[in-house]
Amino acid sequence: MSKTKHHSLKSKSVSYTSQDIDEALIPFEQALVAHFPSKEQIILRARQRRLRRKQGVSALLMVVSSSVFLFWWNPAYQTQQWTTKLGETRKINLSDGSQIHLNTDSKVLVKMHLRSREIQLQQGEATFHVGHLPNGLRKFERPFTVQAGQLHIEDIGTVFNVHRYSQHHAIVTVLQGKVRVSTRATPTQYIDLEKNQSIENHATLLGEMKYVNAQAQTAWHDGVIKFDHMPLGDVIREFQRYATFQVDFNQPQAEQLKISGSFDAAQSQQFIELLPNFAPVQVRQLSSGTWQISTRKK
Repeated sequence: MSKTKHHSLKSKSVSYTSQDIDEALIPFEQALVAHFPSKEQIILRARQRRLRRKQGVSALLMVVSSSVFLFWWNPAYQTQQWTTKLGETRKINLSDGSQIHLNTDSKVLVKMHLRSREIQLQQGEATFHVGHLPNGLRKFERPFTVQAGQLHIEDIGTVFNVHRYSQHHAIVTVLQGKVRVSTRATPTQYIDLEKNQSIENHATLLGEMKYVNAQAQTAWHDGVIKFDHMPLGDVIREFQRYATFQVDFNQPQAEQLKISGSFDAAQSQQFIELLPNFAPVQVRQLSSGTWQISTRKK
């Protein structure tokens, strides 16, 4: 019988000190430190975040305050001026879609503000075609106003004509839609005008509203002067807006004669030469070049 030999294995026990463990963990600690911030870094980053938040809030408050101030102040961000020479007319397209048709020897100043569109007719005459937003956005639209000396006109959806004779005298006529008219001295005392209605001011006083032929009053768009029972003196002065010439009425009654018709605005000399054909006057040109007009002898 064979005998089986049994061998016994004895394991050798190894003991580690805490120092050994710490040294073994050092590489792992260093790797972790590389991925995670230290306490000091966490505190520093927290302080930096708080500072950035404060700076962001301050910047936002500054932007909001500046926006409110600018909206209240309503500064002009665009200012433009246009003029026409004697005998010249001009169409001007504005950035808001509006159009100004400037008559002879005229001057207009346009100021586009954040909350308003302000026009100053400084001289002469102009027709304003006001641009508008779509119906659903009308409540966000900036007011469109025209100042002509003492006369103040606010658009309510229109085409209108303004003729400034002087600082204290101007006339507004509506071709389409409606305008609100007042004087600078009495802005709360206004009158609303509609198509073919006209009004004029004398200093701070508004005259009575009149019904007129607005198309006839703006015939100058086509280079034509139309007059209906207008005093001859006023007709001559209308032609003098387009050309330089002198007229002498040596009789007061000749200046007051009422005439009607239409004529090319650029043909003032021809108009004077033909005047005796449709008015009871006689005309002659003096050596100085002045035209002398008197009533025709019976």
